[in-house]
Amino acid sequence: MVWIALGSAALLLVLLALRGFASASVTQIRAALLWFAVFLALAIGGLLVLSGRGPMALFLLFALGPLAWRRWQARRLAQGFGAAPPPQGPAEDTVETATLSLRIDPTTGTMSGTVLRGRHAGRDLAMLQRSQIEEIFADCLENDPESLPLLETWIARMQPEEEGSAPRPGVAPMGREEALAVLGLQADASPDQVRTAYLRLMRVAHPDRGGSDWLAARLNEARDTLLR
Repeated sequence: MVWIALGSAALLLVLLALRGFASASVTQIRAALLWFAVFLALAIGGLLVLSGRGPMALFLLFALGPLAWRRWQARRLAQGFGAAPPPQGPAEDTVETATLSLRIDPTTGTMSGTVLRGRHAGRDLAMLQRSQIEEIFADCLENDPESLPLLETWIARMQPEEEGSAPRPGVAPMGREEALAVLGLQADASPDQVRTAYLRLMRVAHPDRGGSDWLAARLNEARDTLLR
């Protein structure tokens, strides 16, 4: 009777499986076959125990158990690799020269910059003072003209109030230390050195030569401050 009952159950399962396979996807079929294999293994193990062959059932369990576990782990790993990656926003646009690295977020338009060369290397442009930005600008005029458009773009985007040449109410005039930094001079610079540095930088920074109105105004202010 036991064999008849088991045979009937197996036949019923086969019929149900065939009916389901007709409309199932490949993934569903694989899952069904996996469960069928588990059920079949349990059924065989149960029959061995009922027939007094318990040691053989234990042998099959220890022999096939690790194999089944590895197959299940491999299946989970494959599903993980096949899963769609999480949605990500557009990557930042990055432009680099010898002195600067500028990054623009295409979603928000936010611009950030990092100094790559000189005594401010590694620092964020947004964390620098105006005199330090001017010092980098003056250095680029002489040593890295390719970086000038990037720095001008950053100034125009992040510090638009600095572009005008007219003095602003409440803003202190340029001091000697700041003027020296703008012209790239040492503290003991002579008037002749001031004029020479001014002319050298103005040849590149003048708007008629494709330079910046903002920097030209700052160079004029620095020269006037040091020659008073």
